Amino acid sequence: MKIKSKSSYHKSENTYRFLTFAERLANVNIDVIHRIDRTGSYDEEVETYFSEGLSKWRDLNLTEHFLAFLKEVSSNSQSFNLLVFHQKSIVDSLKAHLAVKDSLAFQPLLDLVVQLARDLQTDFYPHFPDFFVLITSLLETKDTELLEWAFTCLSYLYKYLWRLMVKDMTNMYSLYSTLLAHKKEHIRKFAAESFSFLMRKVPDLDALLTHMFSDLEEHPDKAEGVGQLLFEMCKGVRNMFHSCAATSLPVALRKLGPTTHPGVPLPWETVRDALDHMAQAAANHVEKEHFLVLWEGLQANVVEVLAVLEERRNKEDPAAEQLERLLFILHTLVSHRDGAKVTRPEAVCQTVLQLIQSSSLSGSCSRLLLQITSSLLLGENISLPTALIQETVQKVFGSRTEPDLILEFTKEMFTMKQFEQLFLPSLLRFSAGLFACGDPLSRHCGLEVLVSLILAKAAPPTDGSMAFETYPLLFTGQSTGRAFSRKGAGQTGTPGPEKRAVPVPELVLSLINLPQDQDQDLPITDLSLPWAALVLLPHLRPLAPASVVPAVTALLNHLLLEIETEKLGKAALFVARQALSCLLTLDGSAQLLPLVAVDKITSILRKFPTDLSALLLGDLYYTRLSLSGVSQHLSHSALLELYQILHVNLSSNLSKIRLLTLRILTHFEAELPTQAEGEESVEVQPVFAVCLQAELVPASVQDYREKLLHLRKLRHDLVQRCLPQGLHGAFQQVPLRYLIAMLFINFKPLWDAVIELLVSHARGMDNKDFWKVYHEHLEMVAGLAEKELQENSEDNDSDDDDEGESDLHGEPGCDVIESGDMGVLFLQQLKVTSDPKERTDFTNFRSLLWRAMAQVPDRVEPRSRELSPLLLRFIKNEFYRADLLLAPTQDLRKRTNASPEESEMVVEEEEDEEEEEEAEEGGRRQRKAPPKRAAAKQLITHLKLFAKFTNPRALYLEGSLSELYNQLLCHQDQQIQRAALECVLTYKEPSVLPYKENLEKLLDDKHFKEEIVHFNISEERAVVDASHRAKLIPLLMRILFGRLRSKAGSKFQGKASAASRSSIVLRFLAGCHGDELGMFIDLLLEPVCHHGQGGTPPHCCDTSTPCIRGQASGEKLKRHLEFVVAQLSYEHDTGRESVLEMLAYIFQTFPQNLLFEHSGLFFAPLALVVVNDDSARCKKMAAMAIKGLLAKLDLNHQNTLFSLVNTWLNAEKANLRRLGAQVCGLFVEVEEEKFSRRLDDLLPLIEKQIHPDNYDDIEEEKDEKGADRLLFSYLTLTTKLTKHCNVLELSKPEDTLYNIWSHIEAHLRYPHCWVWLTASQLFGQLFASHQPEQLINIWRGEGDEAPPPSVATAFITSNLDKKMRELVLSFCLQLQSKFLDTASGEQVIKNLLFVAKVIYLISPECDVTSSQEVAEGAEGQKENGDGDKEEAEGDEEEREEKQEEEEGDEEEREEKQEEEEDKDDRPPSLLWLMNKLSLMAKREAANTPKVPLKRTCVFKFLGAIAMDLGKERLGPYLTTIISPLYRELDSTYADQDPALKNLAQELIELLKRQVGLERFSLAFSAVQKEFSLRRAARKRHRAMQAVANPDIAAKKKLKKNKNKIEAKKRKIEFLRPGYKAKRQRSQTLKDLAMVQ
Repeated sequence: MKIKSKSSYHKSENTYRFLTFAERLANVNIDVIHRIDRTGSYDEEVETYFSEGLSKWRDLNLTEHFLAFLKEVSSNSQSFNLLVFHQKSIVDSLKAHLAVKDSLAFQPLLDLVVQLARDLQTDFYPHFPDFFVLITSLLETKDTELLEWAFTCLSYLYKYLWRLMVKDMTNMYSLYSTLLAHKKEHIRKFAAESFSFLMRKVPDLDALLTHMFSDLEEHPDKAEGVGQLLFEMCKGVRNMFHSCAATSLPVALRKLGPTTHPGVPLPWETVRDALDHMAQAAANHVEKEHFLVLWEGLQANVVEVLAVLEERRNKEDPAAEQLERLLFILHTLVSHRDGAKVTRPEAVCQTVLQLIQSSSLSGSCSRLLLQITSSLLLGENISLPTALIQETVQKVFGSRTEPDLILEFTKEMFTMKQFEQLFLPSLLRFSAGLFACGDPLSRHCGLEVLVSLILAKAAPPTDGSMAFETYPLLFTGQSTGRAFSRKGAGQTGTPGPEKRAVPVPELVLSLINLPQDQDQDLPITDLSLPWAALVLLPHLRPLAPASVVPAVTALLNHLLLEIETEKLGKAALFVARQALSCLLTLDGSAQLLPLVAVDKITSILRKFPTDLSALLLGDLYYTRLSLSGVSQHLSHSALLELYQILHVNLSSNLSKIRLLTLRILTHFEAELPTQAEGEESVEVQPVFAVCLQAELVPASVQDYREKLLHLRKLRHDLVQRCLPQGLHGAFQQVPLRYLIAMLFINFKPLWDAVIELLVSHARGMDNKDFWKVYHEHLEMVAGLAEKELQENSEDNDSDDDDEGESDLHGEPGCDVIESGDMGVLFLQQLKVTSDPKERTDFTNFRSLLWRAMAQVPDRVEPRSRELSPLLLRFIKNEFYRADLLLAPTQDLRKRTNASPEESEMVVEEEEDEEEEEEAEEGGRRQRKAPPKRAAAKQLITHLKLFAKFTNPRALYLEGSLSELYNQLLCHQDQQIQRAALECVLTYKEPSVLPYKENLEKLLDDKHFKEEIVHFNISEERAVVDASHRAKLIPLLMRILFGRLRSKAGSKFQGKASAASRSSIVLRFLAGCHGDELGMFIDLLLEPVCHHGQGGTPPHCCDTSTPCIRGQASGEKLKRHLEFVVAQLSYEHDTGRESVLEMLAYIFQTFPQNLLFEHSGLFFAPLALVVVNDDSARCKKMAAMAIKGLLAKLDLNHQNTLFSLVNTWLNAEKANLRRLGAQVCGLFVEVEEEKFSRRLDDLLPLIEKQIHPDNYDDIEEEKDEKGADRLLFSYLTLTTKLTKHCNVLELSKPEDTLYNIWSHIEAHLRYPHCWVWLTASQLFGQLFASHQPEQLINIWRGEGDEAPPPSVATAFITSNLDKKMRELVLSFCLQLQSKFLDTASGEQVIKNLLFVAKVIYLISPECDVTSSQEVAEGAEGQKENGDGDKEEAEGDEEEREEKQEEEEGDEEEREEKQEEEEDKDDRPPSLLWLMNKLSLMAKREAANTPKVPLKRTCVFKFLGAIAMDLGKERLGPYLTTIISPLYRELDSTYADQDPALKNLAQELIELLKRQVGLERFSLAFSAVQKEFSLRRAARKRHRAMQAVANPDIAAKKKLKKNKNKIEAKKRKIEFLRPGYKAKRQRSQTLKDLAMVQ
């Protein structure tokens, strides 16, 4: 019988399995080059590919979109002639339909684009850019099929049009390359893949690559895409390179620097990034055996550039930077998957050896080279001959590379295979050379690398059970390498004979010898060197232990004595434990008692019972005592003494503390209770041994069951026979404490079992004894939670390590500034020991403690005197901070409170910010709080315990608890409501208990709707007894209010369910009595008084406003509204924001007649908020509310309110006038042109108030601030008038308006930045309403037929030439303001640009274009164009010296010249303005180079005026414009702003395009030549000064050395931020004596 085969439908995986977006992307195939062309031949009756495509898609796509397209083109494409004749209409139809959003015809349309291109060929090419834009616009989609269609279309277009495209490759790349910078990686990948076909067809790849890489300078974000494109070009099939790679890769690699690419300068670093990405992509694709082509090209470039560098022998040569870029890519390939792509490792290693032996490598090149070497030697997939490895290691240690780089390399090599045979001997010889140098810096670095080696290979034991390992370091007396030098130059070779006298082991031993003449009162200040020696001594050879033990013993006892007398602390303890470890390692048979007394160890443990170093010291000591059989010091009485010291450690959250404590206590001979007669004799372990066994088992999925077996032995009834005998049951706490500690372990399978064991002790122990321990931990964890919250609330940018580092501040023995890297390593190890990073979830620990108490409520209810304060403390200090909805008070102070002036400016400018941004900013200002959900869980855990108490009225602080329960019933979280309800029900109130089931169902979303309908409280169909209403209804109102607050339903019900629930609740309230509904309204209004960020406000408005409007009228409504308005003076701004939002909602929704009636009630309080509130957001919201109110009022009521404003405007007090000005501005914005009817009375008032004489001679600071605010308010009002009321077009009242503009001009030079900025904005509005030519015509009296100008126009054209000069001086003064920012700077530059255009039209004869004046313009740069590379290089000190020595006279001369030009009455010229701004840019570069604001403004001005002048008029100003740009581009000072440099480069390119290459080059070379001459003159001046003033040169050298020392100090201070280095003695008097 045949077995029936399985159907072909049964596949290994589901055909219709859901694919993620990434999986669908992986299935996309756009490789059309290797795709079979199934439309290669025409049908006999078909003349065009396009017609054939239409026929195919006519049957395959019947969508409305495609049928519409088919109807348009089907009759125009039956023949080739028709297609050519109608090509324009067909192309237009394709474009139009491709632009249809979400079209269902994209697939056929994209295919037809390809077919049309095949038909038209050359005729299609002009349309390609338009189609490219349309096709790429489809890429912003998640539809992978559409992505595939789009890129397939592009790929086919490249395939069929490539002959035309390669001739126009520059434009093609510019069009296409935008996709290379796309934000989505798959778009960049598909773009590179589709374009790679064209890249292979380019005849001149060198030129194309130059263009591509040049483009990266303007678009560095394309670097990754360009790298991907290069890879796709070289990518072949079957994990190989394409045949073009052999020629393409060398060409690309030669673009990494000017040595092999001497042509156009390229953005070398960005090119490196692109090629590095190409190398990474190639390494991920190409197999190792096919990778040789890239290796050969890269190695050839490295060798070529190295040869050039060797020939020039200059580390600063550009070839060095190019070599660094090549090594960067080489390192990428070598390190890829542990060398998986290194084809010929021996050849690569030989290249590395050639580089190592070079003496011309820079420091960065050497670092990269050593990283490559380490990757070669450590690579798992690289195999090198042993001899070659040894040669490489020896060459590294014998090279001229800086020793600090070699030491970095050494630390990376610690994990090398056969390290001891191949690497260690060379390292020891190198270290011996460092020790023999005699230089402390070299010795410390040699010491540091040896200590690091021991810590990596044979670290000291961390508990007494570990073996004492040794790692022999045999010093033979030979040495190699270089010494460190303070001046940066090292000495090579072995040291002289006199330096070999002291072997390394003896040098190390000398570090722990105590000087005989040392003052015993002075403790050791630097413990890092003795610690290092103690780490090394057990491993050094040759060294006799007999000569070491006495020195180590003496040091150990000295340290213990110093610690006892409190001269030293934890650092000394850390060293002491290392000393004991060293002692035990050196002599395993040593008897400790003669060396170190027991009393000293006990004293240390008493002083530092929780310190890990002290505990390890005790563990090592008592372990050796136990092994030596010294029983008298391990007796039961000794155990009792030590237990009193260490018992708190048994419940420590740190496992290491518990382990060491248990190990120490286990060494003692504990006396256990005697067994009763007749009881079976079994071996009983002491409780410490049981706990130790449990501690040694890890809490993992595999081992936790074994851990539980040991823990269950600690059950109260079982553990009694394991407890040592002691007074008053002293050891009863041991199992309880240890079980409590088990709750710190973050492993859930343990928790229930541990809680069960804790319950056994709660029921079995004496209640007082149990509660003493348990309450101790409850208090402890509450304090820790509050401390953690307090630390989180502090707004700083410190890392988590700061706390541990701050503990070392001021620690005796940690003054390691002189020990260099050795000191850094010491502090790191000390920090790790003193602050182990063992994560502890204290929140979960507390939750488990309360869960355990809930298992024994009868045992803990009598302890309410401690429990009730803990609950209330949690609510106050933690829950309210996390859930501000219920907090009675809040600390809403902002981190950086804005001054009233700043907030006022925000309101007046009325910046249109998004609400999301405001909310985000507000969130940043709030203090950090615990997560809301976590706090809710903690609260519920607390409440569940109180819900199990049987006599709630007898609890301590019962009144506060009852109030808390009622408050929590209003919470929006129904879980919290349910827990609070359970607590309320413990009171067993007769009026509430019958309705328990009803209330519980109201808190269940599943039954809520049904229950609220059934639970009717109206008098007609009430299910509630009338006598019960007084107690039940307040409870019910709170529950319903909480349900109303909830923004979302449970699980998937969402906001729709919440909205439905709100409407149900409001309808339910219709059955309430009036006083009962008043309770609900009070709850609704409560967020206004006790507001938070839960009710902050839209939901409150939605619910409370309808209740207020519908439930009350007349006097009652007025009282409610008065209450709301009264909250505008609430203390915290979040509450005032809630009120303002409610008022805005009232203005939108209240009937108009009610607003008419109560408008006066709202208007004045809101106006006062606009002026007096401290919060900028509240001011803005109040202004918006006023505008909303005014928009709802009719003309009569608006006039009524404006009469009040008019009263304020004419008041005597400045504050009232300012109030009137600001509110008047709101009227202007609401009424707009209709406000013009009020101008007759308002304009004279404005003219009077902004008169400059009003603001002179103000002496008091308070009056000055008030005056500034008042003036700013009136100028802002004027700005609104010009914007909304056409004030610029007014011709009457003439004198008043003319005076207003005169006053505004005077205020351009006002000291306060807001005032001059607002005045500047007003002139900007004035300029925007005129054309420069229009002003010139009016000034010259031309165009007489034109209507008479407005007063504003007459003002600006009166004495136009002098007016422009004065405005230039005013605007330049504004640019020099220390309060200048980006916005104000742009406003000033816009104004200056308009003035410049006018000046050019006024006096073009001042800027003639003769060659003589062009030369004079270049000569003028001697005065203004200074600032070359020399000026900007170097550190800040050299910069200041150059300014003092070389620029003092020049600046003084420039200032005098500028003052004379400003006072000159000649007509202003454009060249004068440019020179003035260039001088300002130069001064900023010299004085504040890191603040580029003024230069940015000046550069933008120069670029704009250059564009405006055009090619023909730009000549005379070219050198003036180029000079500041060249200065910035030629500068290389530290922290140079890249945006400013890019702007300067863009302007240079703009000028080049504007005037042509030839004219630009002449001007540029003139500027360059002038800068070079000045540079040479400065160098000569400095050289002469060094000879004439040698003391200045000496000071410079001293300053350089000092800077190096300061750098070392900063490195130490990074680890110890609180450390203050000793201030060096001043050498001023000494230097003065030398000079004299």
